[in-house]
Amino acid sequence: MPITLKPIFPKAFNKNAIKVLRQPIEEIIDEAEKEYGKTFKTFDHKPKFEKEIKVSDSAVEGSYLTSGEGSRENPYPFVARGTKVRYATMSKDFVSKTQPGVIGSGQGKGGVLFVNKNRPRPGIEDRRWEQDIAKKLGPRLNKKAAKALNEFVRQSGHKL
Repeated sequence: MPITLKPIFPKAFNKNAIKVLRQPIEEIIDEAEKEYGKTFKTFDHKPKFEKEIKVSDSAVEGSYLTSGEGSRENPYPFVARGTKVRYATMSKDFVSKTQPGVIGSGQGKGGVLFVNKNRPRPGIEDRRWEQDIAKKLGPRLNKKAAKALNEFVRQSGHKL
C-alpha cells in the first residue's frame, strides 16, 4: 500500500503586519530619550543623540545613541562611560553634576582648571546610565513586545 506525503506550506506573511512590531520599539526609545535627558539636564554642553529604527522582513531594530568622541565641548561620553585616567585638574571646590547610579543631574560646582597630559589623575567613575536605563525599560519592552508579537501573528494570518 503506497504512502503519500503532502507538504503543508504556511501562507505568506502579511508584510504590513511587521509595522505592529515597530510601535513598542518607538515607545521605548521615546522613554529612553526622556531618561537620558535627565542625565544631562544641567549640562552646558548638551550631547546629541540619534534615534534610529530599522525595519526589514525579518527584524525590527531600534537604537538611541549619542555620537561623537569625548572632549571639553562634549564631556558626556567621559562621564557616562567613565575613564581610566583623567588629565583635567579640577578646582578645589569641584562637585560633579552627576553621581554613579543616579539618573539625573544637579547643579554641581567648580570646573576644569587645566588639562595636562603629563599629569594623569584617577579616572572618572562610570555613571552606569546605560545599564540602569536598560534595567528600568527592559521589562516594559518585553511586555510591549510580547503583546505586539501576538498582534503580529494575528494580523499576519498565522494565529493558531
